[in-house]
Amino acid sequence: MKNKGQTIKSKFEQVYDNLLARIKSEFVIGDRLPTEMELAAAMNVNRMTVAKVMSVLKQEGYIKRKQGMGTILMSKPSTLVADGIITLIPTDIDKLRDVYFTPLANAVADETLKQGLINSWVGGAEDKKLDLQRIALLYKGGKYHGVIIVDSRIVVRETWREYFNGSSEPRSVWINSSPKGEKNFNCVDIDQESGVLQGLEFLFAQGYRRIGFLSRSPDTYNRQERLDAFKRIHSEKGLTLDDERIIVMQQARNIKEAGYFGFKRLFELREKFDALFLADYGLLEGLQALQQEGHDAAKCRLPMAAFDYQFGGTFDYLVQASIVQPVEELGRTAVKMLMSLHAGKVKPPLQTVLKPNLALRKQC
Repeated sequence: MKNKGQTIKSKFEQVYDNLLARIKSEFVIGDRLPTEMELAAAMNVNRMTVAKVMSVLKQEGYIKRKQGMGTILMSKPSTLVADGIITLIPTDIDKLRDVYFTPLANAVADETLKQGLINSWVGGAEDKKLDLQRIALLYKGGKYHGVIIVDSRIVVRETWREYFNGSSEPRSVWINSSPKGEKNFNCVDIDQESGVLQGLEFLFAQGYRRIGFLSRSPDTYNRQERLDAFKRIHSEKGLTLDDERIIVMQQARNIKEAGYFGFKRLFELREKFDALFLADYGLLEGLQALQQEGHDAAKCRLPMAAFDYQFGGTFDYLVQASIVQPVEELGRTAVKMLMSLHAGKVKPPLQTVLKPNLALRKQC
């Protein structure tokens, strides 16, 4: 029977604790560890559980897999700095290649280093609860001041709330995760409405009145806010807004696919609008794919305003204005906020809203 106050560890936690204890006591740096099959047999657990734990240990810098050599011990717990910040990212840090998330994650890491702390990356698990389980294990060890969440997907917030319901929730600061919705979260956010307004005002000033909207499905707080702001601004200006011209890809697997099918749909409706607002620069990857196929939709010549487009790229002939989010400032502010909360200098919830800037294409 479980004693009062005692918690039952999951298989993942048991295997992680077991392997970490063996790393501390049985192996030296440079040793080759047993195979996943051997470890699974020794602990009487499923190999997939061992594989997930090994992936986490690799992410934390304890082990490294070398071709032809197996799994090598690279670091032991006693050699690590015992003070740091956990950063939750959308994917494994080795696979993070994005003009938004990469500089944001780098800014968090740089500011963490300036504060004299280490940064531990968590992310990439297919089941998000596994990432949160990893965070809970790290945080309960008392080495970390808290968590920076660099993932604005609605499902992440919902999974976090569900996972930590009734348990000890780590101190956290959420980046770009809509403080307007829930006031009890510490958050550094972007004023999405201000960004949409800047982009639309630019297009209005060029004489465009029938403006289409293209977005991936609103699975993040910022996408949802951009769509809401687009509709609200049209309503406030007394402009007729035909919902048929609002293109939101509900079933797209990724941003490229959303753009691919979205631009196809726009081509079918090309007589209904004279300019386009892109909620995400990545949608242009879909247009590029259409160009490579020679599809008629690639002949799109609509003037556009887009979030986070970087001029000097392939689509400068279309994108006339870019709504640029202060990505690096987001990361630095989040770390400073977390440190202030840890030191007790401020009381939660603490929220900061930053404004984006409008960058215009240089005229030749």
